[in-house]
Amino acid sequence: MIIGSHCTATVDEITRLLGAYYTIYAGVKQSGIENGLFTRQDGMKLDVLSTNMPTILPMEQSGQYINRRDANLHRMLNTCEPFIYDHTCRSVIDGSVSRMLNLTFAMAVPVTYEDYPNHKFVVMFYCTEPSKIILEELLFSCRDKVQYVANSLFMQWQQQNGQSFNIFHSRAVFCGRAIEVAQSLADGFSTKETAQKLFLSESGVRYHIDNVGKKMMTRNRGHLMAELIRKGVIV
Repeated sequence: MIIGSHCTATVDEITRLLGAYYTIYAGVKQSGIENGLFTRQDGMKLDVLSTNMPTILPMEQSGQYINRRDANLHRMLNTCEPFIYDHTCRSVIDGSVSRMLNLTFAMAVPVTYEDYPNHKFVVMFYCTEPSKIILEELLFSCRDKVQYVANSLFMQWQQQNGQSFNIFHSRAVFCGRAIEVAQSLADGFSTKETAQKLFLSESGVRYHIDNVGKKMMTRNRGHLMAELIRKGVIV
């Protein structure tokens, strides 16, 4: 295997170099914030879609990654350029676990195979053996193969979990019952009909819709339905 001006490494060899551990994250693109679909606070978090860590790290266990000191979040979500950084961003929360697993550097590879205009997906490889110089040379000479490995992992996740993805669902912004109520009203059913169909009281229907409206900061029910559809919460 040669890494340098001419890369002869196979995909399997590159996979081994990248390390045994990885996590697939999802986040919000800047374009989604600018067009009003998401807030800036939404853009400061990454959702954990899948991880093969042998020991659950606290940030993966919570289902989200959030670190306001990590300036790489914006870079991960708004470019297609893979990059390398060390684990100092994790040390405050789970540095002891990182040391136990002998994690030295991470390589963030934004997924380029995806059809989501407002979401971005990143595969984070947790490297244990290669030096930073070797990883940099790997990116320089074998970037296409590195990208292929990351895209393949995302495609596997997508095949297992379906094509649809929405931050509002993954972060459980609204409870399932509230979404059912909103969908019923959007389908043209009245408050009374929705209550009967979902075995709720009419006041229960209004309670759920009022709560959703407050979170969405909408003016009225019509505005709420339009925003829920625009943001992909209901169809």
